[in-house]
Amino acid sequence: MRIAGGASSAGVMAVNVAGCFAAGILMALIDTRITLSPEQKLFLFAGFLGAFTTFSAVFVEMGNLARSDQWLLAARFILLQNAFGIAALFTGLASVKMIFAPAS
Repeated sequence: MRIAGGASSAGVMAVNVAGCFAAGILMALIDTRITLSPEQKLFLFAGFLGAFTTFSAVFVEMGNLARSDQWLLAARFILLQNAFGIAALFTGLASVKMIFAPAS
């Protein structure tokens, strides 16, 4: 059963979810362990993670599905991208908090 397109859709989703997880880790580290200038934060989030993730590819995949009248798959793809991305971001945040939590 196809959930949200073909192999390229799965690849796009995997890269974006990994990028969201990395963003969560970086956010948590910056909040608790690392001091960065606004320029360094911009480079990491917009530059590095922006180049790694494929936001435009999400819409290319969605557009390809929609143009081939696969509207339900297109909607699922967008919803899954957002749901998994948010979950990955918060998982990254929580992971850092668990690793660096003070021992009781």
